[in-house]
Amino acid sequence: MPAIRMTVIAEPADGRRAVLMRQNQEGPLIQGEGDLTCLCGSCGFVLLKDMDNGHVFVDVVFKCPTCESFNEIPSTSA
Repeated sequence: MPAIRMTVIAEPADGRRAVLMRQNQEGPLIQGEGDLTCLCGSCGFVLLKDMDNGHVFVDVVFKCPTCESFNEIPSTSA
């Protein structure tokens, strides 16, 4: 299964982008039925697992529950 490292970005300003996060470190933020896995660009935590490569997250930021960095999917993989 292909895995990509997400791009770490600065914390988005309030109300500018949707931020998906969870309070605990159990499992990925989203799990699908595809073959693409997206890792935190800072620590490598699995943020998205088994996603369909065609799935698009527009203006969504993923906050890592392990290192608390903000990540976005690189534009070349969206």
